[in-house]
Amino acid sequence: MHGVWRDGLLVMKRIRSELTQADVEALVATCNPRAKTGARDRALILFLRMTGCRVSEALAVRPCDVDRASMRIMIPGTKTDAARRVVSLPAALEGELDVWLEARRAALGPTLSRRATLFPALSGNAAGAPLTRHKVDRMLKRRAERAGITKRVHAHAFRHGLAADLVRAGAPVAGIMSQLGHADMRVTTRYIGELAASQAASDAICNLFDA
Repeated sequence: MHGVWRDGLLVMKRIRSELTQADVEALVATCNPRAKTGARDRALILFLRMTGCRVSEALAVRPCDVDRASMRIMIPGTKTDAARRVVSLPAALEGELDVWLEARRAALGPTLSRRATLFPALSGNAAGAPLTRHKVDRMLKRRAERAGITKRVHAHAFRHGLAADLVRAGAPVAGIMSQLGHADMRVTTRYIGELAASQAASDAICNLFDA
């Protein structure tokens, strides 16, 4: 929580939840890369972490949207073609996707359409179909419990975590806005303002008691 003064009153606001790098590593550690679902879940968790995509965007990405030459990923618009945008492809994520694509081919066969989504369902009648957001939420909840993470873990928290890390790294507002796909810069600046307020409160407490 952090406070904002309004009309002489301190109004408490909730800080957006974020997943730290330690949280992400703990989640990934629960994924067995030798199991097909473990390999997929690991790649999806790291994809969300490193791109900051909305879960709906991540589940719409296809292998052909990943451009190795330019190290960019074309994110399909979930509403209109005009909403498509490009995000960076970190080399670490490229390696993780290579491992997952091998497991994906082994699980679903080489005849799977190249235009099929990057993160499909792997079993039952839905095998090969796009993974649903509901299943992602259930997967994250299950892996958070296994990892011993007590905070609420949800797909959107990866966006908050990346935004916080970009702010701490000194990335320009326009760059953060572009990576996260915000249509309005006010949304991006709100992220930054919440983080700054939270950090200021933390620093004040440390200065007060650790001096």
